Amino acid sequence: MKLFRYILLVGVMLVLGNKILAQTTISIAVQTGSNDTICNNGNTQLVASITGCSSPSYQWYRNGVAITSGGTGVTVSLNAAAGDVASGDIITCRQTNTTSPCTLDTSNGIKIIFKTNQNIQLTSAASTTNQSVCQFSAIQNITYQLTGLNASNISINGLPTGITYTISNNILTIKGTPSGVVNNATYQIQTSGGCGNSINLTGTLTSGLSPDAHLEDNYATFPTPKFTQCSGTASPYTLMVDNASSTIPTNANYEINWGDGSANYNSSSFPTSSSLSHTYNTQGYFQLVYKVIGTNGCISTKTYSVYNGNNPSVPFTNPGASVNKCVPFLFEVPSTTNTN
Repeated sequence: MKLFRYILLVGVMLVLGNKILAQTTISIAVQTGSNDTICNNGNTQLVASITGCSSPSYQWYRNGVAITSGGTGVTVSLNAAAGDVASGDIITCRQTNTTSPCTLDTSNGIKIIFKTNQNIQLTSAASTTNQSVCQFSAIQNITYQLTGLNASNISINGLPTGITYTISNNILTIKGTPSGVVNNATYQIQTSGGCGNSINLTGTLTSGLSPDAHLEDNYATFPTPKFTQCSGTASPYTLMVDNASSTIPTNANYEINWGDGSANYNSSSFPTSSSLSHTYNTQGYFQLVYKVIGTNGCISTKTYSVYNGNNPSVPFTNPGASVNKCVPFLFEVPSTTNTN
C-alpha cells in the first residue's frame, strides 16, 4: 500500500496525513496595569497569547527589528527612558517554534504613543502674578496655558476670599475681587500625575484698604435737609462741612470739587477741629464730589447733591408760611367747609 502524504490548508486548519491539527496563532496585548500611551520617560509591558502550540518560542520586534534584550519571553518590558521604545514605534511578536504541532505566526502590531510632557505657561502679563489692588477692586485676570494636563492633575491653593479660578479649553484663569484687605497672599499652583517633572508656580496678591470718603453737614437744621438751603429770598448759601472719614490716619490727600465751577479744595490735610466752608452765590443744584487718596494709592470718591433755593410765598395763614420748605413740596390747606 502506498503511503500518500499531503498537506491541505483550509481556513485555520492544517491537515497532515490523516491528522487534523489547529494552526498556531499569536496575539499581543498591553499587560494589565500598563498602557500603550506612556510618558517619554515611562515604561510599558506587553504580553503574548498563543493558541495551537503547547511549547511556543517568542521573538519580539520593534519596527520589524528583533529585540535582543529581554525580547524572547511571553512578555516584553519597554522602558522609554532607556531608549527601548520611541513614540510611534510598532511592536510585534512572532512564534518561532516549528516543531509539530506548532507553526510560525506573527501577531498584530501595537503602536506606542508618548504623552506630551506637562507644562504651564503664563499667557497674561508677567506683572499679573504680583498684583496690588484696592479693596473692592477686581484684579486683572491671570491666565495660564496648560499642556499635558487637565483639572484632575492640578491643585490651586492660597487664593484670597473673592478670588476664584476656572479651567476651560486648556486655559487656567484666576480672577475676581478680594472681599477684604489682603496682605501679600501667596497662591500656589501644583501638578501631579502628568508626564515630566512636577510643576510648582506661585504668585502674590495684595488688596489695600480703600480710604473712607465721608463728609458731614452738621449745620443743617430740621426740617431742612443736609447740604440744602431754603430761604425766603434768593441769597448766597455758605455750606460748612466736616471731615467724617474713618480712615484719617492713612489718608494722604483730600480733594473737593464744589460743583459750581469754582476752584477745587486740594490738600494733604483736612482740619478736624474746624469745618471747611464754601459759598454758593447762585441758586440751583450742584454736584459736590469728594475724593480721598490713601497712603497706599487707593482712591475713594463720593458725590453729594447740594441745593441752594428759596421757598415760595404762600398766602395762607393756616397752616402758615412755607419757611424751610423748598420747592417742590406738598402744601396742605385744611378745609373750613362744614357738612351736615
